[in-house]
Amino acid sequence: RAAEYRALFDVACIISPTLDVQRVLDVIVERCRALLDVGAAGIFRFDADRDALVYERGVGLSAEFIESVVIRPGEGTTGRSYLQGHPVWTADILADAEVSLPETTRARITREGYRAVLSVPIRIKGEAYGVLAVYWWEARSPDALQIELLSALAGQAGVAIERARHSERLRMAYENLRTAQDQVVASSPLVPGNDPTLLFTNAGMVQFKDVFLGRESRPYVRASTAQRCVRA
Repeated sequence: RAAEYRALFDVACIISPTLDVQRVLDVIVERCRALLDVGAAGIFRFDADRDALVYERGVGLSAEFIESVVIRPGEGTTGRSYLQGHPVWTADILADAEVSLPETTRARITREGYRAVLSVPIRIKGEAYGVLAVYWWEARSPDALQIELLSALAGQAGVAIERARHSERLRMAYENLRTAQDQVVASSPLVPGNDPTLLFTNAGMVQFKDVFLGRESRPYVRASTAQRCVRA
């Protein structure tokens, strides 16, 4: 188990500094494939407009399959995992009477060639986001350690995706401020260089103090800044 914990730690180290959603998705599917020794791996997200799960990233699967497959909540292992909120698997998706699949999806799976599937839900802040799924080309059942490992990876994926999405929201807000004609002002130093009354910069308004006191004028009346502060 030490090897599995180390592998999870390594994944966390790779994705923690990453704020690019696409890079996060790439790392997760690539690591799933390597750590679980599977033929393919994919991340689904729920598309509210289509009321279905669609591939957001896939590795080891054909481009045609990734682009064409649409899974309704409750369908297959992936749809059931999303709907029920826990891992779902099958040793042979084409022979399992408990797995419900539309004929079009069954035909696509037959052409793709995989047989065993393990799907685990991805949740972000307690809400269902999608599913992380892995595939084997031979009939088999995943063991308890594989289920635990994939569930842990799905948890890491949820945290990393939300962090990257939050960063993107901040970037878009920043761009909106720029287009609104605000003057973007760089963050000032944590230790003010010209104010003996302050030990640290403890508020975003510190760099505008002299403007408020009438000692300085600026060539703008609207400003946006993200200020680093020390609250001690």
